[in-house]
Amino acid sequence: MFKQIFSFLLCVVLTISLIPGAVVAADTSGGNGSFVSETHDVFQHTESTLVPGVEQYTNYAYAKDGKQMVYYVATADISRDDVVVQTSYLKQHENGVMGMDKLINQIAYANQKYSDPSDPQYISEYYNVVAGVNASFYNMTTGQPMGITYIDGVSFGTSSYDNFFAILKDGKTAVIDYAKNIGNYVDADGNSTIWQAAAGSQWLVCDGKDVTAGAASNTGFVNPYQEPGWHYLSIDLSAYKGLYLHQGYIVQFYISDRDGAAYDYYYNLHKSYNGRYVMYVDDITVDYSDAVEDHDAPVFGDVTYASTSMSDAAVLNGQTVADNTLSFSTKAADPPDKSNDTGLDAATDKAYIDGVETACGFKDGVMSVSDAVLADGVHHVKFSICDRQGNYASVIRTINVQANSGLPTVKVAAHDPSLDKIKLGSVWNADVVATDMQQVQSVVVDIDLNNMSRWELDHMRVAPGFTAT
Repeated sequence: MFKQIFSFLLCVVLTISLIPGAVVAADTSGGNGSFVSETHDVFQHTESTLVPGVEQYTNYAYAKDGKQMVYYVATADISRDDVVVQTSYLKQHENGVMGMDKLINQIAYANQKYSDPSDPQYISEYYNVVAGVNASFYNMTTGQPMGITYIDGVSFGTSSYDNFFAILKDGKTAVIDYAKNIGNYVDADGNSTIWQAAAGSQWLVCDGKDVTAGAASNTGFVNPYQEPGWHYLSIDLSAYKGLYLHQGYIVQFYISDRDGAAYDYYYNLHKSYNGRYVMYVDDITVDYSDAVEDHDAPVFGDVTYASTSMSDAAVLNGQTVADNTLSFSTKAADPPDKSNDTGLDAATDKAYIDGVETACGFKDGVMSVSDAVLADGVHHVKFSICDRQGNYASVIRTINVQANSGLPTVKVAAHDPSLDKIKLGSVWNADVVATDMQQVQSVVVDIDLNNMSRWELDHMRVAPGFTAT
């Protein structure tokens, strides 16, 4: 007779703890719960039992700005003696340096550690992690968590974050506000009653109310960049209690796959990248008031498209359409919440289709391209503009035309499309493909090579009749 121990693991690694948000699962169906979110509306959810005592909820929701999201909630019934919620961190007791690693590797470490009878923290030989969530950020040099962290009653973190989820030594749970009531969690001898704990930098739910709207202004922001080159980014520190720079960081760079399906820190996890990349950081300044020059680039609204058969324009987001005469537009503006904006420079507005500049209209902040006739295939539509300070911005969208128009096309395509990662020393071949070669008098092709590989252009070979410069 044996008992399988299922663990719900709190791995203290990269991001905000999801534990305080577990309350959301109480009303994912919109039924008889009383919790109502101020930031999103769940329109569909699924439930599954990972193991007896551990449930998973997948929630599909619309944010208040109309964007769709999906988030996951796991719940653990810790009243069962075969379910354990454990805070764990790679190499947590070894030489004072804690191990920074991805969640999946943290889980593998926990499985090995807590099932080893010779380990001082041994739980059960049948210990098996079935769910894990990330918790607080950590010091990039020592690995020490930057939020409160308790593992088996021992504190490893700091109090940089004010709130945290805890399991107490009596088996009860608590979400604790460090500044307000940490003193309630000590025994008569002054010893902490906290057994496991993991911090998060923001409250999600407090006293039964959704407080994520207030938290959102403090959790940072994401700047997506679609083009190489210099990009200016700024961080408004007025909403923060302090700025931690010693052996820490305030900016992280992610890499996104070309199709937007995934992003991560590591280039070798992505099919889109075949080598290391370089990011340059320069011209770091600190502004102590609003009386500073305009550093912020213009911003764009939705890019829309329309055809003669459509009653109204639609947001462009990679759709496949059956019309090939299309118009495109977008709203451009200097950031509206800045008092020092210089305004748009209308003389710099430009539009491109597949890298070729085309006529661009500009009126009342709306940039537009009218009645572009496109051949079948995927096309890239780009708008760009500067403000009067010279800050540049652009937006790029794709559209797939399948109109059977019969228009001749010329394209450059990889000779072997499966070679999406090219090893150093390889030879890559590209083909110029035309649907009606008899009508082609000449072709000029600009090939944009990625800047993460070393291309030996002096040894480029071209087919007879072509030249390379």
